[in-house]
Amino acid sequence: MPVSAAHARSERPGTPGDLIRSRRLARGWTLAELGARTGYSASQVSRYERGLSPLTDVDVLRRFADALDIPPREFGLAAASPLAQLRHGHPVPPGLPYPPSRP
Repeated sequence: MPVSAAHARSERPGTPGDLIRSRRLARGWTLAELGARTGYSASQVSRYERGLSPLTDVDVLRRFADALDIPPREFGLAAASPLAQLRHGHPVPPGLPYPPSRP
């Protein structure tokens, strides 16, 4: 039985943006909800998903991987080392901008 192109695409996303979109939709999240969890606007998340903004920055990919529970290797990344969680000697929680905002 032949598989339609749309079905094949949903089974195996071809780009990081496709993977992000499929995981976001599987969770039932809007662009705004994913944006709030990653620190990006809904429009920027949409640009990433559609490939209009390149997903080549490791920190950006890690934010999406953390928010959507995507294993980093699915983006071609190595697992995060404990040292990656420190910047200038300060702990940085996944998905938060650095430096952390101060009250």
